[in-house]
Amino acid sequence: MAHYFTKNGVKEPYNFLFMAFGAEELGLQGSRYFLNNPTLPLEKMNFMVCMDMIGRYNPIGA
Repeated sequence: MAHYFTKNGVKEPYNFLFMAFGAEELGLQGSRYFLNNPTLPLEKMNFMVCMDMIGRYNPIGA
């Protein structure tokens, strides 16, 4: 997605900030840190997409 929005040549109506956090099973440490130490004012954020639990389909295990 980041590559698409960088290369599509369209001026989008919103700015996009792409982040990835690891070890979220340990208590949302990365996302909590961002909320407590934002790199932009939180009131300027319009939406977010949470891509939690992304995995691979395994037809053998299904």
